[in-house]
Amino acid sequence: MVSLAVVITVAVITGSLVVGDSVRATLVRRVAERLGNTETIIFSRNSFIDKEILNTPLFKVPSARGILLTNGFVSRSGKLLPVFVWGVDDMSVPRGSARVNPALAGELLVNAPEDLVLRLPATGMVPSGSLFVTENYTTSLRLSCDRIVDVKEGGNISMKNEQVIPFNIFVNQDELAETLETEGKINLILDSRHISAGELENVWNYSHSGMAVNRKNGFTEITSDRVFLQEKVVETISRNNQNTNRLFSYLANSIGRQGISIPYSFVTAMDTYKGESLPKDGIILPDYSANRLHVKAGDTVEVSYFISEDLKTLSTNTLKFRVWKILPLADFQNDSTLSADFPGLSDVERCTDWDSDLPIDMDLITAEDEEYWEHYRSTPKAIIPYEAVAGDWGNAYGNATSIRIMDVYPDLSGLHPDMFGIQTVYPREAGLYAARNGVDFSSLFLALGFFIIVSSILLMMVPLSEMLYKRKQEIDLLKALGFTRKRITRMLWSESAPIVLVSSVAGIIAGLLYTALIMWLLGTVWKGATQTGGFSVYPGFVTLLAGFIIGIGLSLWILRTTIKRSLKDKPYYAGRIKLSLRTKKVWVILSGIMAILIMILNFFILRSVTLFVIVGIILLATAALWGDYLVCRNGLTRVGGFRSGKMVWATLFAGRKQAMLSFFALATGVFIVFSVGLNRKGFADSSQIRTGTGGYSLWCESSVPIYHNMTTQAGREKLSLTTLPPHTEILQCLRYGADDASCLNLNKVTTPT
Repeated sequence: MVSLAVVITVAVITGSLVVGDSVRATLVRRVAERLGNTETIIFSRNSFIDKEILNTPLFKVPSARGILLTNGFVSRSGKLLPVFVWGVDDMSVPRGSARVNPALAGELLVNAPEDLVLRLPATGMVPSGSLFVTENYTTSLRLSCDRIVDVKEGGNISMKNEQVIPFNIFVNQDELAETLETEGKINLILDSRHISAGELENVWNYSHSGMAVNRKNGFTEITSDRVFLQEKVVETISRNNQNTNRLFSYLANSIGRQGISIPYSFVTAMDTYKGESLPKDGIILPDYSANRLHVKAGDTVEVSYFISEDLKTLSTNTLKFRVWKILPLADFQNDSTLSADFPGLSDVERCTDWDSDLPIDMDLITAEDEEYWEHYRSTPKAIIPYEAVAGDWGNAYGNATSIRIMDVYPDLSGLHPDMFGIQTVYPREAGLYAARNGVDFSSLFLALGFFIIVSSILLMMVPLSEMLYKRKQEIDLLKALGFTRKRITRMLWSESAPIVLVSSVAGIIAGLLYTALIMWLLGTVWKGATQTGGFSVYPGFVTLLAGFIIGIGLSLWILRTTIKRSLKDKPYYAGRIKLSLRTKKVWVILSGIMAILIMILNFFILRSVTLFVIVGIILLATAALWGDYLVCRNGLTRVGGFRSGKMVWATLFAGRKQAMLSFFALATGVFIVFSVGLNRKGFADSSQIRTGTGGYSLWCESSVPIYHNMTTQAGREKLSLTTLPPHTEILQCLRYGADDASCLNLNKVTTPT
């Protein structure tokens, strides 16, 4: 029994330490799998990078990879699986084909060649969260899976510090760009070298971020292929240049006066027009608009437009302006860039062909509006002061659609890549730090095995005490012969120490087997907690040595302590063994009845977790009292002659404290494990999850951003959710996509989602 206890103690301690090392080593290996040889990542948030940057001296090397990365999902056999779509040009993926990593192939049960339908966000160049985007949020791509990309080939590539193996699909970069309408663009650069932010800035210029500088007669105009110019860019250009003129194009709901209105008209907000600053309440109208509204200089007109507060919850705002000037429509028409080009609006033949996410009422558009569109397209029907509407029209993606500068060579030296959302990160350094400093599985499994270790120690003490009790006459004889207590202790310790040493070696082997079992369980049965598989055993020499020393040291200390305590002369008090068995029996019956009554009350009426714990504690106490009653009754019996069974009861009675401690250690550990498992929340019972989710019975997650407010009728109509009960409560959350910050991520999280 002593040998078994030592084996268990050393196995649990060593195994727990090796589990921690193995999980840590697996996470480190996972970093290498998902990054390959990548040392530097350059990415653009909410925008794109022109592929021409790859032709600069810094990136015109084999180590640099330009990638077009987007989210999407695959529809197959009723499943909608979120995937990462990698548009690559260095894997020889032909058009119409796709390649998947083993994780996605296993989830979809696909074998090359096989067709896949890939759904993608229809982003285009205009940010999807802005108002002026097309109505279709997704587009599709039908591809044939021709091969599975192995892990060694970079199939598990991922930018996140997570142990979860991503679902990756690799497609032809040009084909993906055409589908997303982002031809010639990438949003990710991977490089096997360490590239500093300074080196990037030396080769970067504003054209790589889609900004164009066009020199015209008398001024220079700055625009962006994403329509909106970032706020920091606008501020920097305005600060470093004189006579800047900010422009913002917008589709107004109406321009009207006294019951007469022009529906859905493009309006441009400007600081100045032809060198003159607009009054804060002034409006410039072309003669077309003035004639249609029957207004003259000095009259008041109203301009109404949509504004979005959050999640495209639209409301209408109306401003009043005084007609400052009336100019020929030809002046507006000759200025071809006075209005920005909005995809789905500016590039159609008729007003009724507008493809917009805005709730445009086509019934309001008249033949006169169609005729204007046929001849003048998006030529603005009014010009208003920029400051009057900048707060309403601006958004998270920019606060101007163009800037005009009265200088042939404007100063753009203050522009930097970070102003356009371009960031440089070093994933290997961050990934290794996250993997090595993540969840400490050594401490976790030592804590889980605490009761086993304590029970093993107590299991070691009981047979030792019994052995010393049997050898009491031998020990008394040694004392009579003059042996000192210290010498007797050394003799008994030297007899048992070799057993402890050999058992500790066996415990190391058992610990490795224990680690292998835990690694298998983490990747299979407990995969719901780790969210991944592929765990391997990585025993380190230092860890094994530490486990061996701690285990054998603890065992030898327990051995020596038990021997020394047993050799002490203990005075005998007859009063201590005169125990009332009747009182113990009464307490056993009362505690048992109390536990049964509370259990029935809780099961049928209250259903309280607190009472569940109380019942468990009472049952443990009842079992302990019953065991103590049996040990005392049989251990104090003086009749029946000498039998081995009587010897066992007498030994248990003599070591009653150790026996009770062993019972409580094991019973408490089992109770904690089972109570946690029985009270764990799940998704099968909606009444359970409502207590931990704010009262909501369902939750969902979308790979494609949802910009509409599902609490409004308009938002539900956009998302085809009109069949929901009218009193349904919905809470939408905006999520910053980074590393998973939940307890399921085993890595140390530095950039949480």
